[in-house]
Amino acid sequence: MTPKEFIERWRHSGLKERSAAQSHFNDICSLLGEAPPHVADPTGERFCFERGAKKTGGGDGWADYTPDIPYEEILARLFKLNQERATE
Repeated sequence: MTPKEFIERWRHSGLKERSAAQSHFNDICSLLGEAPPHVADPTGERFCFERGAKKTGGGDGWADYTPDIPYEEILARLFKLNQERATE
């Protein structure tokens, strides 16, 4: 997916955050050239949406688990996409 395709797909979305979050994240994965959670980790052990988790203050909650991509690499990819978009 190109930055332009991503923008066109989401520019006028009227979906609420809860309705669109997973689709939006999967499109971000595509934009960055990464496999979405269901492909990258079919078992959901380290990369999934809303996995049950214990809260540090007690009780249960939900957490999203992310792939083993260094933060700096994610920033570098986003920076590169911004540069490409600026020249379109």
